[in-house]
Amino acid sequence: MVSQPTDIFGDLPDALINELLERSENIAEKAGRSVSARIDERDQLRERAMQIGLITRLEDLSDMPQKSVVAVDGSVAVIRLAAFELAAAAALAVDGLGWNSEGTKPPYEFETLITDPMSRANEITYGLMFCMEYEVAGTVDRDLVMLDGAFSTGMVAISIALRAAADLRNTLSETFRERWIESVMELVPEILDSDNIIALPKRSTANEFATQTLLFNNREIDANGRSTASLILEAGEYAGPFDLETHRFQFDSPEFYRSYMARLKTGYDNIKVVYYKPKQWTHAFRIELPPRIADDPKKLSEMLEVIRRQTANPAIMEPYPLYVADRFVKSLRKGVNAILESVKTKTIAEAPDPDIASDMLNTYRTEPIVEEVEE
Repeated sequence: MVSQPTDIFGDLPDALINELLERSENIAEKAGRSVSARIDERDQLRERAMQIGLITRLEDLSDMPQKSVVAVDGSVAVIRLAAFELAAAAALAVDGLGWNSEGTKPPYEFETLITDPMSRANEITYGLMFCMEYEVAGTVDRDLVMLDGAFSTGMVAISIALRAAADLRNTLSETFRERWIESVMELVPEILDSDNIIALPKRSTANEFATQTLLFNNREIDANGRSTASLILEAGEYAGPFDLETHRFQFDSPEFYRSYMARLKTGYDNIKVVYYKPKQWTHAFRIELPPRIADDPKKLSEMLEVIRRQTANPAIMEPYPLYVADRFVKSLRKGVNAILESVKTKTIAEAPDPDIASDMLNTYRTEPIVEEVEE
């Protein structure tokens, strides 16, 4: 059954529904023209890419022994109540296809914290989550570890969280700072120089084809690198490695972090980018690689073959473990809501004044708000 506009926009006034429908037709027309224009130049772009040596076909590695692989992802949920906030962060690793489940279970990290109401709880919880992701990635024992997101995503979030928590002494801020200083701070440079950790961002505005090659003859384009690669690559082909485009973030207390920032800059300067299309029905993946993988042809080919084997179902447009990890961490919100309802019931029942307790455990909104940060 096809949904009617009134089913989808049932809570909106008729005039606004009509305006939305008119705008959608206009947007569809513009999108159609843009897509058609890109498709029309596909053959020309592919031929030029071949001529200037941008495209490489992955050699046949079907006889390569099965390698173990995990994906690491994380999620946060912040529930704002009248008297306090419940902040939760989780990070986990999920095994890929073909791995013996009787082996060592992949690690996970989970925190739930109660804090006084604060305006920047989301930023701090987000930074805490990335600390957990780095810890999981750095400790898991597998041949290949795939991070969901770019290498810089977590450091941008952590730098924001450090500024947000700088002058705070609550449980959430202290927990985040402790993880960062005691374990994660020294772990990040190691990850950037790892021989088994890669990053696969779902979204990126970078387009190395335009900034580092002559594919477009220096003309301005409005496409990103992944869409360009998806257009010109055939199944089993990759482009790169390219240099990583600059990602900027800055810590407070520059004197304290001066040498550390120099180490991070060296690490990011050495990261390379490869675009790879494993199957005809997939888009091209943007893969960020430490130099130990990018500069070693054997390791690079084996890594791409692992991704090809993990991309096994047309219904799942990304490597299997990344898909499963994403599904798992998105369940965090439901779990936190369940915890909250249990806490509410017990606290109200045991409180000296149940009415006051109930008011303190509710929000002043139409319904409880759970804020979950998306990568």
